[in-house]
Amino acid sequence: MLTFDRFGNRRFALPVVAVIFITCIMSLVVAPMLRANPKAVPFAIVTLDQGATTPAGEIDLGAALVQQLTSGAAQSAGQASPLAWTQLDSEAAVNAALDTNEYYGAVVIPAGYSQDQAAAQAGQGDPPAVRVIVNQGKNPMLAATMQQALAAMFAQAGVTAQFETVHAAEIGGGATSALMGSQMLIMPLIMMTMAGTLILFLALRPARAAGRGEKLRTYGRQLAYAAGLSLIVAVCAVLIVTWIGGLNLPFGTLTLFLWLASFAVMALFLGALSLAVPLGALVIILVFGGGMSSAMLAREMLPGFWQHWIYPWVPQHYIALGDSSIIYMGGGAWTPGSGPLVITALAGVALLALAAAVPVRSARTAGSV
Repeated sequence: MLTFDRFGNRRFALPVVAVIFITCIMSLVVAPMLRANPKAVPFAIVTLDQGATTPAGEIDLGAALVQQLTSGAAQSAGQASPLAWTQLDSEAAVNAALDTNEYYGAVVIPAGYSQDQAAAQAGQGDPPAVRVIVNQGKNPMLAATMQQALAAMFAQAGVTAQFETVHAAEIGGGATSALMGSQMLIMPLIMMTMAGTLILFLALRPARAAGRGEKLRTYGRQLAYAAGLSLIVAVCAVLIVTWIGGLNLPFGTLTLFLWLASFAVMALFLGALSLAVPLGALVIILVFGGGMSSAMLAREMLPGFWQHWIYPWVPQHYIALGDSSIIYMGGGAWTPGSGPLVITALAGVALLALAAAVPVRSARTAGSV
């Protein structure tokens, strides 16, 4: 029976310690979300305008608009633009870059823009519109934010803009499902993976005095069990957002990818715990606390510390990358996030091998030190 009497009067401090501990972990989760602010968001721009001859002389309004946007002079809602512009030389280059998810979108200034604008100013027709292409597949939440920023920016500049979306997904659900559907897969996946790993580690932990061969066999059984358990975790995670959440997602493809994701994280946790329990606890805390914001937010929205020191290595970053590839880009089970997840799994296996190689200190040896 679990009892805290052995802690004496210190047991009364345990609830306070628990609250402080949970506060620290949740601070890692919540702080980046509350401080999220888009910056240096990659966006492409191309002008097809060739200029025009007017009674007042030669004009090239397309080039002038490009200069205005890319110089940083453009404002969004009274603040400096969060966009980082890259000027391309053709519409084909824009389409190719959007197909590879290089940019969150693009502004295309059409051919004849100067001539049509001059005609509109002379009362001959409506003002021409620039095309604004928003790429939902890179990150739907940030793409929607950038669409709002660009709409405000062009309205302030008096420029007519026509918006269109590429790589959109009709996945059903509520009003925010298209923006957060893929991210909602990650939270239950990680939490079930954590719980399953801890129980698996305690249930199949090798004896304290086990030799190298026995350790290797035990760790092999752990990995074999993790392979089956991670499949169950993947299926349950997809069921949560499809059957219970009502989203229309590619069940089989997502399940295969999330199977790899859950197994990779399980292997990492098992390896770290087997090498040293404090190390494993630290890895679990860092992955959960530091990585959940990386699952919810695009890199360009994270504070600087998370961008440079957390986002590049946390598994949630690569799981979100894979989810978006499948849901919004129509990709297969092998995604841009699969390779890094395989490396994560191999790192866990390497830690298990290292744990098996660490010699056991006998009681006699320990007492003589």
